[in-house]
Amino acid sequence: MGKKIDAINEHLFYDMPLKKTDAAFVLGCKSISGTVARQTVELYKFGAFDKIIISGGQQVKEPLVMLWLALTGRIDEALDTAKGQDFRAKETEAAYMRDEMIAMGVRAEDIIFVEEESKHTGANIANCRDVLADFNSVSIITFAPNQRRALGTVQKELPDLAALSVPVYAFGFNKENWHKSWFLRWLVGGEYSKINPGHPKTYVGKYCVNPDIEESKARTAHLPNVPTRQGGPV
Repeated sequence: MGKKIDAINEHLFYDMPLKKTDAAFVLGCKSISGTVARQTVELYKFGAFDKIIISGGQQVKEPLVMLWLALTGRIDEALDTAKGQDFRAKETEAAYMRDEMIAMGVRAEDIIFVEEESKHTGANIANCRDVLADFNSVSIITFAPNQRRALGTVQKELPDLAALSVPVYAFGFNKENWHKSWFLRWLVGGEYSKINPGHPKTYVGKYCVNPDIEESKARTAHLPNVPTRQGGPV
């Protein structure tokens, strides 16, 4: 089990230097969408990007996330904080994140595209492809287990776009403790199978490429640095 956890951590949970890109491409993740939005605002205020593209057509409210938090003793704390609405909202991920960002100080005109139809990562990219193609560089902001597949899907669809991934961790989850939760073992394991070229159900080749992270870092190395740390629990 230890070797498999190490393999998953190495493959899925990596960091890329945070650079100033032309735009942020923000992917929803149900009840984690609020956390994704708040980290996006933090980076926006640090000057990591000037424009924002938001995608996500799922409903924010997600009973499985609430069950996970209940079983790990975090549900009361979550519902009693300002983040409580993350578990009650019935809006689409994109609409919810847009409203959260504007409430936190993002200028409405800087959110240039809000896409509310996508139900999975491939559709996120496909439905925003034409907008993304107008830029030279982009920061992909998404829930940490999805960062490699999101980057690989963007690289398959837009190979000339310089893209870096920004992982979002939520509710105390990180790469050191995910394997202690059955819910996260299921979620992280599913993501690993999709982006693992050797897995029989891999998405690599059909829906995405398996991105070379060092090559991706090299392609964005010329961009200006952003003076804040990336990733970590929110």
